[in-house]
Amino acid sequence: MFFNWLEREGLVEVSPFRVRVDIPRLPKSLPRSLGSTQVAKLVSACRRDTWAGVRNYAMLLTFVDTGVRLSELLGLDLSDLNLGEWSIRVRHGKGDKERHVSMGRRLHRAMRAWLSARGVSVVEDALFTSRNGARLDKRNVQRILQRITDRAGLQDVSVSPHRLRHSFAVQYIRNGGDPFSLQRILGHSSAGTTSIYVNLAGRGLREAHAKASPVDRLGGG
Repeated sequence: MFFNWLEREGLVEVSPFRVRVDIPRLPKSLPRSLGSTQVAKLVSACRRDTWAGVRNYAMLLTFVDTGVRLSELLGLDLSDLNLGEWSIRVRHGKGDKERHVSMGRRLHRAMRAWLSARGVSVVEDALFTSRNGARLDKRNVQRILQRITDRAGLQDVSVSPHRLRHSFAVQYIRNGGDPFSLQRILGHSSAGTTSIYVNLAGRGLREAHAKASPVDRLGGG
């Protein structure tokens, strides 16, 4: 850009970058995730004795149990939740690609509690709403997460929906999940993007291999 400016100003006749020059690439930074202990503190700090607390608990578990993006969570409608199939339909991902993500037992119970508290008389179809029935927006969720983070005593940690997404992916691999199913869950079009989490999982992969080693499970000496 500097040489293009020099050329436009007439300070050099021709920018040397008009000839093919490979621009050095900055190393790609790895996504930051929360440890399992930090996630556990967040979940424990989420109150469940109020209407908003029940909602916030279900919302937090949705982030950490499914890895959905903030925009995807905000776009969820009641019709996207299938408690019978233990799944959530995500229709507002990148490229408007539809996918289904599964719920664990804890999130399933939290969703049932939230639906009971939410009621069916709300005009808005949104899964997560405010007290007046309006769909939550980005700022609502950010404020809610900040309050939970402060209550958990994690003031020195930046907790965002995207970091929770990274945390889900890393813990999924460490807990024995495979990269191919993780790619589908996260809605990645490229396996290369998902492979980042395999590298971040580190020691957890070695432990998973120790449990699932095909050779070790053959038996004998």
